[in-house]
Amino acid sequence: MDEETQKKMYELGYLVVNSDDEAKILKLVESSGGEITDKRGAAQVKLAYPIQKHESAYFGACYFKADIPELKKIDEALKSDLEILRFILISRRFKKPQTKKEEVIKPKEEQKSQTVQPAPVTAVTNEALEEKLEEILK
Repeated sequence: MDEETQKKMYELGYLVVNSDDEAKILKLVESSGGEITDKRGAAQVKLAYPIQKHESAYFGACYFKADIPELKKIDEALKSDLEILRFILISRRFKKPQTKKEEVIKPKEEQKSQTVQPAPVTAVTNEALEEKLEEILK
């Protein structure tokens, strides 16, 4: 097998203290053997709880191709970097984009032709009800 077929897609989400640390992470991925395919710029977010005494951090993500040994190198390098507050590595599975088929909603002709007419209401006396009951009970 050649190297391109062995490599899988991964997503790396990270929280860093400074926005400058984003470039450091991208270099770290590339130097460990990963091939970056896409990235989302880091944006400052307020944290729900303090992490290492920081109330806010920069959250960013990048997408890259790597094989298992390279992924282990990237993971170890990220764990050893103290400027990275948190990170998560996720294996990505990409499906081929499917074309949308136009769905045409056709009215059902059966529903149009079969309209239910309410039965005419006739007044029933007590005597008529008693006669029906007697017929049923016989």
